[in-house]
Amino acid sequence: MSYVIYQSNLDDEDSLEQLRYLQEQEIPVIQLSKKRMERNNQIIHQYDKPLCVIGDVQYVQHYMKYVHNKPWSAEHYPDCLKPWLYREIYVCSFKNVRNVEGVFIKPYNNVKAFTGKVISRIARVSYGYNKLVYVSQVVKSQSEYRYFICNGEIIDYKWYDGDRIEPDINVVNEMIQKMTESGKLFYLLDVGVLSDGRPSLIETDNAYSFGTYGCTPEKSIKIMTMAFDNHINNIQ
Repeated sequence: MSYVIYQSNLDDEDSLEQLRYLQEQEIPVIQLSKKRMERNNQIIHQYDKPLCVIGDVQYVQHYMKYVHNKPWSAEHYPDCLKPWLYREIYVCSFKNVRNVEGVFIKPYNNVKAFTGKVISRIARVSYGYNKLVYVSQVVKSQSEYRYFICNGEIIDYKWYDGDRIEPDINVVNEMIQKMTESGKLFYLLDVGVLSDGRPSLIETDNAYSFGTYGCTPEKSIKIMTMAFDNHINNIQ
């Protein structure tokens, strides 16, 4: 039987739209609480062959770890896309940058600990001293777009910040080609447009627990389902 595991009590609109779509398509939905997932409750092991898992990042990662022993963490700045970074990015302990103004930081592992931000006198961050963070120079984009990549192809893209200036599609396709050559086929690609018009990599992310920015439930669930199957079966 085909079914989807769904984190109970989700209240964000993206997840609710996906739930409604699954119900309309008469795809069975197994709702399991985050507490059960975090505690590795025995019941979650009964459901080891879902089409995909819908929930927050920690929920999906716990499922992959406990049920399949296949960690699924993100590589936000792949080596193959570094030519499009146009900024220096490194990883260090939070204690080493907590008082450094004018740099952008975001969590390295615990992606939901805080939203990435530029440190300033009025924008301080409270975080564990020894926890790791990404640190980068601040680069201002005129616009930012998200590309939904499924099997190495764009199935949709959505604007989400700044002016509606679309990145050069030829450059975006070159990025996708580099990712494909590196064996990456299912992911989200966030691309910005710099003040001089150059497309730049903002980050990549895994194809789960993502903001859809208007991508339809049909397409978002398609990419999650194919990415889940791809990861479980070690295709990439």
